[in-house]
Amino acid sequence: HTRVVRLVGKAGHMPLITKYLLHVQRENVQSVNEAINEIWMKEGNHKGLRASIEEYHDFDLISLAQKLEKDDLLEFRRIAASLYKLAKRYEKSIEISKKDDLWQDAMETTAESKNQKAAEELLEYFVEKGEKECFAALLYTCYDLIRPDLALELAWRNGLVDQVMPFMTQVFRQFHDDLGTINERLRKEDEAKRLAEEEAKALEEQQQQQDAAYVGGYGNPMMAPMALAPPPGTGMGGGMGGGYSGNMQGGGGGYF
Repeated sequence: HTRVVRLVGKAGHMPLITKYLLHVQRENVQSVNEAINEIWMKEGNHKGLRASIEEYHDFDLISLAQKLEKDDLLEFRRIAASLYKLAKRYEKSIEISKKDDLWQDAMETTAESKNQKAAEELLEYFVEKGEKECFAALLYTCYDLIRPDLALELAWRNGLVDQVMPFMTQVFRQFHDDLGTINERLRKEDEAKRLAEEEAKALEEQQQQQDAAYVGGYGNPMMAPMALAPPPGTGMGGGMGGGYSGNMQGGGGGYF
């Protein structure tokens, strides 16, 4: 297919094999995709071009975007912006959308970029253009990217308090919920710490009671074996000078 495209392209008769190209495009060959995209551009078929680039991605994306952004047809410039967004060149995509007043495209691209600076610059741009509805819409589209203090200051200075109030209401609600979550976590941590301290204290008291019981039952633990031994000088019989040793010496009485 690449060889066919090259040969027919040199002859300048590419539109004559459009049906053939559409039939083999299912194989997603780069040369075929680029040939079809070129045909749709020359014919001004923006719907066919958009369908082609959305379904078959094997083509030089930046090269096509650079051609489309200079086209006179608005829809082609819009496709160029979407191609730059697909290539993660968000600033270029936003710039094209702003030039053509494609506010929704600009906001969606900004939200996808996750770029705080780009979001706040677009917000200021809407203020300068007097686009109140877009100002309010961007606050929700890029809610996580715009600082509340900046939004409130812009609104206060430019008579957009009504437009900013829903955003600020949501901000205060989120702040309240987040603060409640933090307080609950701290409360649980304090409770767990208190229970751990009480358990440690109970174990310590239990150990002290066990030690006191041991010492009270046997006296000094180191002296306990001596307390069980018979006094010095006493025999097995229990009397002084008696017992087994006396019997051995006197021969009388006897052990038995």
